[in-house]
Amino acid sequence: MDPLGKNFGSAASSASYGFRVRATLECEYPVTFAPGLTGRFGRHLVDTLGTKRAIVLSDKRVMRLHGEPFLAGLKEVGLEPPTVVVPDGERSKSMASFAKLLDRLAELQCDRRTVLICFGGGVISDTGGFVASAYMRGIPYVNFSTSLLGQIDACVGGKVAVNSRFAKNMIGAFYHPKLVAGDPELLSTLAWRDFKSGLAEGIKVAIIGVPELFEFIEREQAAIRARDPVVMNHVIGVATEKKMDWINLDPYEVDLRRPLNFGHTLGHPIETEFGYKGIRHGEAVAIGMGVATCMALQKGMIDQAAAERIWDILQAYDLLGFSEPIRPDSVLEHVRYVKLIRGRELHFVLPLKVGEVVITPDVCDADIVHGFEHYDRVVHARLGGPKSVSVDAPMKAAADRPDRNGGNGAHGNGHAAGEPEVVLEPQPRARRTTDPTPRAARGEPKDSRAPEAGRQA
Repeated sequence: MDPLGKNFGSAASSASYGFRVRATLECEYPVTFAPGLTGRFGRHLVDTLGTKRAIVLSDKRVMRLHGEPFLAGLKEVGLEPPTVVVPDGERSKSMASFAKLLDRLAELQCDRRTVLICFGGGVISDTGGFVASAYMRGIPYVNFSTSLLGQIDACVGGKVAVNSRFAKNMIGAFYHPKLVAGDPELLSTLAWRDFKSGLAEGIKVAIIGVPELFEFIEREQAAIRARDPVVMNHVIGVATEKKMDWINLDPYEVDLRRPLNFGHTLGHPIETEFGYKGIRHGEAVAIGMGVATCMALQKGMIDQAAAERIWDILQAYDLLGFSEPIRPDSVLEHVRYVKLIRGRELHFVLPLKVGEVVITPDVCDADIVHGFEHYDRVVHARLGGPKSVSVDAPMKAAADRPDRNGGNGAHGNGHAAGEPEVVLEPQPRARRTTDPTPRAARGEPKDSRAPEAGRQA
């Protein structure tokens, strides 16, 4: 027998050669939320990872509000990283931004050991994580989340992506950070719409499996509206830890059926229909949860009292209904791309009661339309005002829509602030609008300003 001798060529031509590859990568990383952590993060980063080289990715609003103490904390431990700043908002979560950021890392001579620090909300962690996954086939990154939506939802789980015109988060990867942190004190600078958008994700987690958290959010309405750092740290910590418990069961979404999709099966298509402008991610998810509750009630899966309790908590935080009509048939056009993302099968998450949901494929288009119509009746009965679901009005293509409400879109940062001075992709300014909800009802400080329209790249 001479496998590498004179008979090697003839053997190779006459026989197949096969073997199996086993490549596994288990990810483990610390998650820390603490009031006042912003200025101490540099020490935390170095003590945890031993970081020697870093680049900070952030947006112009976060840097205006919180950049000075954050960078000062890094400098105290010998880190003076260059900072790459993008415009705040959902349109920075695009392939154009992704490509420019890759180029910028190369210009800054970022190497395989440089840590990308994503300092911002969900747009920054989603986009920055995707950039980190692709640059040099993967560099380490960490998330320091500054928004409630980022802290509860986007900063953990390793799902990193940008949007396409077809669907939200359509282009991306599974790529986990090396460290996650956040400071609930920063939530005081969020506009009310962005704060309640983040809270919607916490309510979602509570409904699908943490009834104690649901009761806490019901009970602590005054403290939550006041953004008490200790109370908010509890909400964030419990919601994030429970989310990761579910994700750890299927970290790469092999079976494509997840309780965490509650509210998102319709929420993401609603965002796409709005062109990622004028509606926050949490607002869209709240609508999705409300409609799903109506669908469950119509199917006899949930009793009236439990459904009313879900609508009550959405109403308590101004998450019931929306200021502009939503066309169910238009949303259904975008649902088909959700089906592509989920392996051409659409499983709906429907509530059975607070703390328990069921995942079912037994949902047709008519069920969705009737769910929207039922939801509209619920909203109208509770809040009055114009219809929030339009069945007969003509539909414009999402690309032709005006910038409806303005604002900085889903997963944005939404921190109220003045004009920034550094941007990667300058964008035209659009008209400015405000949330019609009275400030007193929103629990918003008198000097708090909603983010301007058009300030999303």
